[in-house]
Amino acid sequence: MRRRAVTIVITLVTLLCSCDKGDTTTMILPDPNDPAPNTSPLVTVLYDPNALGDRSYNDLIYQGVEAPRSAHAVTVATDGSRG
Repeated sequence: MRRRAVTIVITLVTLLCSCDKGDTTTMILPDPNDPAPNTSPLVTVLYDPNALGDRSYNDLIYQGVEAPRSAHAVTVATDGSRG
């Protein structure tokens, strides 16, 4: 019985501590007067040396990283170099 009471108390304390008022006034929005960064995002993926070419997970990641390179201004690091 005591163990059940402790479990209930811990559950209630956790629920009460994790509740939020839903206050959206603390949302941080970007300042429109700030200049835009002049660098493109850098995407880096680390592979096992023999990971590519297996027509599996690693090749799909590589295709997903390479696709935005031509469509957007994204810099992709390959072989430890940038660009």
